[in-house]
Amino acid sequence: MNYSTYSYPADVTLITEIEKAINGECSAITCYEQLAKHAPSEEARGFTELP
Repeated sequence: MNYSTYSYPADVTLITEIEKAINGECSAITCYEQLAKHAPSEEARGFTELP
């Protein structure tokens, strides 16, 4: 008897979607770092959150 409640294809799909989301966040952080390097002032580089 199989007591597993997990569906392998669904698990793979979920993992793939989470991986895409994490990679997207990393790309966004990298982009923000590059933008901050080109900011005209230290004040502009030091933001912690957007208005």
